[in-house]
Amino acid sequence: IEAKEQLEHGEWSSWLKEKVDFSERSAQNFMRLAKEYSNPQLVADLGYTKALALLAIPEEERETVAREVDAEHCTAQELREAIKARDEAINQAKGWAMKCETAKADADAAREAAAKREEELSLSQGIISGLKEEKKQLKAEVKELKSRPVEVATKDAAPEQIEAARAEGRAEA
Repeated sequence: IEAKEQLEHGEWSSWLKEKVDFSERSAQNFMRLAKEYSNPQLVADLGYTKALALLAIPEEERETVAREVDAEHCTAQELREAIKARDEAINQAKGWAMKCETAKADADAAREAAAKREEELSLSQGIISGLKEEKKQLKAEVKELKSRPVEVATKDAAPEQIEAARAEGRAEA
């Protein structure tokens, strides 16, 4: 990293060919390891390939994962497989968590809908009860009215009205 910073633009590849026995890609990986690992001892204990494999994991989890899979004593391939299995497990857990959240939201919505239906049912039952009572009262009124004698109102017509009605009847006849 220090050497690259001291070189002019375009001199890096030439410098690497003259001074070191590895490729530009390897040099880039070494620089990446130096930047990414806050604990250089972990890189020293694991070696280059395993340290590169652990870069797939967030920095704050690397040491824990390395310890859990015993990265020091497994092969780089075993480490990559363990990381892949870990990532799959995390993704599966996230999927289940999302499904749980969706199910919880659905359950909450169902509870709300049920409470609303319960409230509507209660209101409807109150209305029905009131209508039944009103029907009962109206039946009683009708019964009472039927039991009364029918009163017919009569009114004597004025002589002009009687004459007008006769004239109308004659005209129709």
